[in-house]
Amino acid sequence: KGVREIMKVCLVGSSGGHLTHLYMLKPFWKDKERFWVTFDKDDAKSLLKDEKVYSCYYPTNRSIKGLIINTRLAWKILHKEKPDLILSSGAAVAVPFFYLGKMLGAKCIYIEVFDRIDHSTLSGKLVYPVADKFIVQWEEMKKIYTIYFSATGTTQKCVEKVCAGLGMKPMSEINLADNLKTKLPEFMADDVVVIGVPVYGGRIPVVVADTLSHLKGNGVAAIAMVIYGNRDYDDALLELTDLLTDKDFHVIGAGAFIGQHSIFPKVGVSRPDLSDDQCLIKFGKECLNALSDGRNSSEVPYIKGKKPYKHSANIVLAPVAKEQDCVKCGACVRKCPVGAISIDEPWITDTTKCISCGRCITLCSQKARKHSGLKYSIIGAIFKACFSKRREPEWTVVK
Repeated sequence: KGVREIMKVCLVGSSGGHLTHLYMLKPFWKDKERFWVTFDKDDAKSLLKDEKVYSCYYPTNRSIKGLIINTRLAWKILHKEKPDLILSSGAAVAVPFFYLGKMLGAKCIYIEVFDRIDHSTLSGKLVYPVADKFIVQWEEMKKIYTIYFSATGTTQKCVEKVCAGLGMKPMSEINLADNLKTKLPEFMADDVVVIGVPVYGGRIPVVVADTLSHLKGNGVAAIAMVIYGNRDYDDALLELTDLLTDKDFHVIGAGAFIGQHSIFPKVGVSRPDLSDDQCLIKFGKECLNALSDGRNSSEVPYIKGKKPYKHSANIVLAPVAKEQDCVKCGACVRKCPVGAISIDEPWITDTTKCISCGRCITLCSQKARKHSGLKYSIIGAIFKACFSKRREPEWTVVK
C-alpha cells in the first residue's frame, strides 16, 4: 500500500451549531483532502455547497432507528473513503463513525460544543472511550477527583494541600478508609485524579492496591502521592505509579511526603508541618503548570524504587484496649477498614486482619485504644533512635 501524501479527513456532525463549529476549523482542514457527513438540510447545503458531502439519516438523538441506519451508512462510507482522521463536534451521528472508524484504523478527535459549560454531551460520553483526543472548551468541564486512604487524617491533609496548589476544588473526594469496596468514579476528557496512599513497610497497603486495581483511567491525568512516617518510602511510589499506568492513567506528577508516624508517633512529630505544606502546594502548582502547558503526553522522570518491589515484612503491631476502659461505643468497630474489631469484644483486635493503620486509636473518644506492651516499647525505642532525623519531601513532574 502506498502512503497518502495529504491527510484525508472525515468531518461528521449534525447540521446547525455542530456543523458551524466544524466549519470554523477551516484553517485546519482547508488544505487537506476531506469529505463531510451531515444532515440534508438547507444550512448544510448552503455552507457546504462546494464540498464533498454525504447525507446521513436524521433525527438521530436517542433514536435507535437512526443509529442502525447511520451505522450501515458509516460502514459503507468509511470503507470507500478510508479517512486518516475523523473529526466531530457531535451530535449522535458521530457515534457509529467513531467506533467503526477506530476499527478501521482512523484517528478520532471529538470537540465538545461551546455551549456545554460544565458537563459533557451524551454523544461526547459515548465516543469518549474510542476518541484519540477529546477537547473541551470550558475550564468548568475540567474536574478534579481525589482518592486516598487516610486512616488518621494525615494523607487527607496532604492531598488537600496539593489540591490547593492546583487551584481546584475536588468534585469528588473518596477516602478508601471509609469503605474499601466503594464504587469508584468513571473519568472523562480533561479530568484530573489525585491519588494518595500511606506507606506501610516500604509498600502501599495490599488492601488499598486491591481497590485501586479496579480503577479505569481512560487516559486521564493522575497525580500520585505516597505519605510515609519519616523512615523511607522505598518502592511505594514506584509501585503506585506503575499501578496507575497499568490502569491507563497518565501520571503527570509523583511525590513522596512525610507525615507523623502512625505506629510510632514520636517519629515525624506534627508532620506535615508548615514547611511540608509549602512543598505540597508547590508540587500542586508544578502539576498545574504541566497540565496548562500540555505536557500530558510526556513521561514522568525517574522515580526511586526497584523491581521486584521490596518484600513487605507484614509485622503487625495491633492496638488494643483494656476491657474496663472501653465503653463499647462501637466507633472503632464501624470504622475499622478491614473489620478487625468485634462488636462483642471491641477491646480486642484480630491480628490476622489488622493492618496497623491506627484509625481505631484516632477515633477512640476514651483514648482507650493504644499501642502498648514490652515488644512495642522496645521496637519503638529502636525505631526512634534510627529514624528521627528529618526527611524532606521528594517529587517529580513531567518535563
